[in-house]
Amino acid sequence: MSIVAVTLLLVPLFLVIPILLGVYTYRDAKRRGMNAPLWALVAALAPTFLGFLIYLLVRGGHSDWKCSRCGGAVEETYVVCPRCGARLKAACPRCGAPVEAGWKVCPQCAAPLEGEGLDVTPPVKPKDKALGKILAVVILVPVAFLVLLMMNFGAYSVTGSSGVSHTAFYDEWEFYLETREMGLGQMGLKEQALQDESKLWAMVSQDQTGSGETLWTCLLYLPHTELDLVSTGETESFLHHGMEAEYTRTDTDQGVYLVLSWCGEKKPKLTITRDGKQVPCVEIECGQDLHLLSGMEGTDHTDHTDHCD
Repeated sequence: MSIVAVTLLLVPLFLVIPILLGVYTYRDAKRRGMNAPLWALVAALAPTFLGFLIYLLVRGGHSDWKCSRCGGAVEETYVVCPRCGARLKAACPRCGAPVEAGWKVCPQCAAPLEGEGLDVTPPVKPKDKALGKILAVVILVPVAFLVLLMMNFGAYSVTGSSGVSHTAFYDEWEFYLETREMGLGQMGLKEQALQDESKLWAMVSQDQTGSGETLWTCLLYLPHTELDLVSTGETESFLHHGMEAEYTRTDTDQGVYLVLSWCGEKKPKLTITRDGKQVPCVEIECGQDLHLLSGMEGTDHTDHTDHCD
């Protein structure tokens, strides 16, 4: 998955998270008798979820208990519900002070309490299931974004990258190159590229170096461009290594042959960008010595960096 796809997937979630925080905070604050609109704005607009964290700390001083009979908001210290009169706690028959089950005497007036206050309907506290889901989204989305970002980040494109060597030359080498393009069948790289410019064709070979490393070499033809409009580089991430090339299309009839070389254990990913947009590339494996092309003399333009011992 490319970094663009990751961004398009996760950025909307980052926009939705403040909305979710605002809606949850509004409903929770309203149930507790707090200033719901104000706290909703604080939770949604404060950066790095700071407003939401402050709200979670502040809301502890506001009760969300409800009467089990009428559902009205009550305080934890209420003895009776002020709306329906339901007895919420046992009370002393003499002074009316709230008492707990199992007490023998009232701590306020010392009146005996045995058998008193048994007909009560204790208040209930709604289970906050939404908070767990909100916290899961707030935590997991940024973590997922960072993980995918680390796995895909690191791609760059610089002409003459230290990890990728490249050689580019004009069509004058066409006859010489076409003799090495048997892997394409009846048509060469140039003919394929000119016939269907919606994609490019590339020949890929692998050879062993003296140090035992695998040298991957890619030969492709870029139609309607010039040497100074071609740049190459290396893509690196936790998922793959690769070679990339960028070029700009012009009105010229000439094209450029491009040879990319890279050392690595696994076959590199090839990315070709034309006029800022990625072009599909059909790769054909061949047994030709394509790496020899990167050392040819007399080319119009050569930018070659040795990176294999």
